Amino acid sequence: MEPVEYSKDDLLYSCGFGSCDFATFSAKLARLDSGSDGSLQACRQETRFATRIPVEALSKGGRMCVRTNKGSIAVITYKGSSPKGDPSTYAILDVTVWRGADGKD
Repeated sequence: MEPVEYSKDDLLYSCGFGSCDFATFSAKLARLDSGSDGSLQACRQETRFATRIPVEALSKGGRMCVRTNKGSIAVITYKGSSPKGDPSTYAILDVTVWRGADGKD
């Protein structure tokens, strides 16, 4: 797999000062309510956008939506992350992407 150039629409996972966050520089990021089905329609209707979502705000199985400036929409399901004290820092995610779902791609 070839490396790709970083995009401002990318979802970032960063840890520091004892906490970890999911973040983006220009895409729209939103945490879905626990009862949400994580569908394309749910992500289209979501309007509570943020630039950061702390991992502590998500339980295992919690979902986030990402809407890019190019019109793609993704639902991301949080499955877990590295335990405290682990030498590696990582998150386990399930990702579904609908390219052009906003008609901009």
